[in-house]
Amino acid sequence: MSGPRGLLARLSRISSSGRFIPEIDGLRFIAITAVVLHHAATFIVMKTGVIPSHDRLYMVVNQGFFGVQLFFVISGFILALPFAEARLQGAPGVPLGRYFGRRLTRLEPPYAINLLLLFAWLILRNDRSFSDLWPSLVASLFYVHAPVFSHGSYINPVAWSLEIEVQFYLLAPLLCSVFTLRKTGVRRTVLVAAMLLSSIANEAFPSKPGFIHRSLAGHVQYFLLGLLLADGYLVEGARGLPRNHRWDLLGLLCWCGIGVGLIKVATPRTLLLPLILIA
Repeated sequence: MSGPRGLLARLSRISSSGRFIPEIDGLRFIAITAVVLHHAATFIVMKTGVIPSHDRLYMVVNQGFFGVQLFFVISGFILALPFAEARLQGAPGVPLGRYFGRRLTRLEPPYAINLLLLFAWLILRNDRSFSDLWPSLVASLFYVHAPVFSHGSYINPVAWSLEIEVQFYLLAPLLCSVFTLRKTGVRRTVLVAAMLLSSIANEAFPSKPGFIHRSLAGHVQYFLLGLLLADGYLVEGARGLPRNHRWDLLGLLCWCGIGVGLIKVATPRTLLLPLILIA
């Protein structure tokens, strides 16, 4: 297939396994909605100059940034699944050349176009000079802005989360080597221990440098939770667990618990991990 249709087909969303999991799209909807509402609230505050700190609706919506962490969990699950299938179920292995090529061709074209358009727009508006923005553009194009400058990009500040995603993409094949452990209990103990250690370490140093906070090291526990979910999806899911509305009720209670935990700023984020697992 050639021409515009061929290009569209090459860039369209086709999962590497050819499998569609509707629950994952449902979780994506929750994450997207939360992030959009958070940015809408932030935009209104910037325009009005008023922070409605005692408004309960604002307090809830403002916690929508946690949708980013939920995306990290989803990414961990999606990327771990083919590696886990290969090692736990004997499915065909994941060719690393194709794996990295897919990540590059799916992410880089729209991301580069976005950065270049914003770069030109900021210069035309005289917000910043070419010499000021050029280093930020180069660092952003290579997904290293936060590690180099310890803060978000001047061109697209919200791209810090994509930089973290790319860091995970690069390390995912190595992290997924945990699935070479054949004993389920040992494998999950390793994952849970790594999650807890990384989460506790991040909470122990709340004033950690910006390049840590905006890097994989500051959020790796969420990706590891995705690996744990992939493990359960393949092992327990293969047994055909019966559907039970009590799980729906428990999941709803966990979503409420996540919301309450986010509003209570002092809540250790480590406590949210088991709630996310169940939800």
